[in-house]
Amino acid sequence: MNAEALPPNSPLTQPAPRPAPVLPFSRPLPVKTLLWAKRLRLIRRLGLAVLAVLLLLNCGVFWWSFQTQTDWDQQYRQLLNLRRESRNITMLKESLLGDLAGDVVSQKNLSIPRPDRTVVLAASPERVHRALVEPSTQSERLDTSVGY
Repeated sequence: MNAEALPPNSPLTQPAPRPAPVLPFSRPLPVKTLLWAKRLRLIRRLGLAVLAVLLLLNCGVFWWSFQTQTDWDQQYRQLLNLRRESRNITMLKESLLGDLAGDVVSQKNLSIPRPDRTVVLAASPERVHRALVEPSTQSERLDTSVGY
């Protein structure tokens, strides 16, 4: 047969696949070795699980620290705003008191209080105390809850 006469996709033109190498085991592995291999596989799996848990914990701690820092920053800005507002209120109060004191000093018709110029009002007459009327039915009573 001529190689030129065969089509290119023919199985005769392609090299034959090599068989997979066979390891030369003359006897099976001992039981202790198989048990150690099982244990090592189990340890590897547990190690991966522990690694995943540690990664999740690390992400959680990072998120917690970021949130804590953000909350602290917001509360600190709020504290600064409250301090500024307190200073403004104190300045306003002092300026109003200063204006009031200036108005009192500038008025000319002020006089020193004396006992003969004191106005005394008579006591009002006593009123008769009426008893409170209790509502007779449940629908007339107000439901007030104990609490706040």
